[in-house]
Amino acid sequence: MPQMLTYEFQMTPEFCRTAVEPLEQVLWMQNERFYRHLESRMRFRSQLRVAGIVLAACGLILAPLGWFLAPRKKVFFGGMSAAYLVLLLALVFAPAMGRALRRFARRTISWTARRTMRRVAARAPYTIRYELGEGGLSTQVPELGISRLLDFRSVPLAIATPGFICVFRRPLGQRPARILYVPGPSESATLSAALLAAGVQLLQVSGA
Repeated sequence: MPQMLTYEFQMTPEFCRTAVEPLEQVLWMQNERFYRHLESRMRFRSQLRVAGIVLAACGLILAPLGWFLAPRKKVFFGGMSAAYLVLLLALVFAPAMGRALRRFARRTISWTARRTMRRVAARAPYTIRYELGEGGLSTQVPELGISRLLDFRSVPLAIATPGFICVFRRPLGQRPARILYVPGPSESATLSAALLAAGVQLLQVSGA
């Protein structure tokens, strides 16, 4: 049977400021896991890219020939030339576009982490009361009128940091369903053990 635990966490604006970086790490970790998952399902994407470049180049060469052989359809073949050119450029520069999208994703995640903790800080200070029971965690915030029960059976994944544990409703979910704050290593270890006992996959961010 998992160890029972009752504790309080003092939420403050100062804590929120320090929590931005680890929350960003959690969100980026999930983004990377999702990216690797997509990569694993597209094992032949490099070969497909090369084949696409060859086909687009052939189309770009043949479209003007069609224009020459059928002048009455020059609008059609002109449009095809433009389409093949766009496709060729997109395939040639796909790696650079992918890197640019990942940089954009990182900036978006950083902004999301800051916004999330700003919202929490706007309501602080307040006290969160946690009670760990068999198979779940009760959360009470009397100052805010919050009372919630988290059933660990609904949580397939959790990611732990030194100051909190993010739980996700889906293994590759991009937004945590809940953020469970812990005042110290003892509470974090007990809560982590309870999650593991419930069959939750538990990951750690760097430095946690």
